Amino acid sequence: MKIDTMRLITDKINDIELAKKLIRGLENFKDNEIKLLLDELEKCEYNELACNLAIDQTVLANKTIEDRVKLIQALKDCENAYNIAIDKNVHANRTIDECITLMQVYKEYDYVWDVFLIITDKNVLETRTTKKQIKLIKFLKKCEYNEYVYRIIVNKNVLNSKTNAEQITLMKAFKECDYNNFVYELIIDPNLLKLDTQEHLKLIQIFKDCGYDDYIFCEIKSRCITEEMENKYKKVTFDKGLDDIKTLDEMKEYINQLKANKLEDINSKTLVYKYKK
Repeated sequence: MKIDTMRLITDKINDIELAKKLIRGLENFKDNEIKLLLDELEKCEYNELACNLAIDQTVLANKTIEDRVKLIQALKDCENAYNIAIDKNVHANRTIDECITLMQVYKEYDYVWDVFLIITDKNVLETRTTKKQIKLIKFLKKCEYNEYVYRIIVNKNVLNSKTNAEQITLMKAFKECDYNNFVYELIIDPNLLKLDTQEHLKLIQIFKDCGYDDYIFCEIKSRCITEEMENKYKKVTFDKGLDDIKTLDEMKEYINQLKANKLEDINSKTLVYKYKK
């Protein structure tokens, strides 16, 4: 590095430690490369994070000077997106322009933490294109950043088993079920994910139609739902518990329904459902 360049850096930067770090970091660059970087850093008033991008020799070791300049320019516009600019998973799976797009998306979505996690998630980056990744983020926002929608988005089994469109379809079904925790469990179940998506959705709909009944949940998890059961559990006409029973006839019907639902151990709060044939 030329002495004049060292003098320029020390004249421009008040922080001696940052000045020394920049000088050390730039010493292996060519003079024309140093000039390009310093010109860009001056526009950023030698912001420390911008300086880090200029001299990074880990994640950005194989990037060109032009790529570094692009990242510094993007950081100036998206000041809280530094961790995306320097993320190893992002750079392993995205071009510089795509990385910058994701930085801008992070800003567009108000730097919400779950958005950052989706942007930098290794499994999402490896199985989804940038456009599809952004579609998932957009849907998460529609769900008011629901925690379990986020979990479905980054679930490795879902990502590997379903297309982006199928994944979003399953999340729509989850939203329509008011984010029911048991529906979430059915969506991410590794065995159910092996099914055709329409068949998967069909089982979720049966569970919903049955009032999210525990017994039906267990049957679906074990994939014991038969065509006969599917017809039987099509629509719930009413549910009834011990406290709702007013006559002996209702008590007999209640007991019959307990047997029909294969329930043995019950208490006064146990509900049973009667279904249309």
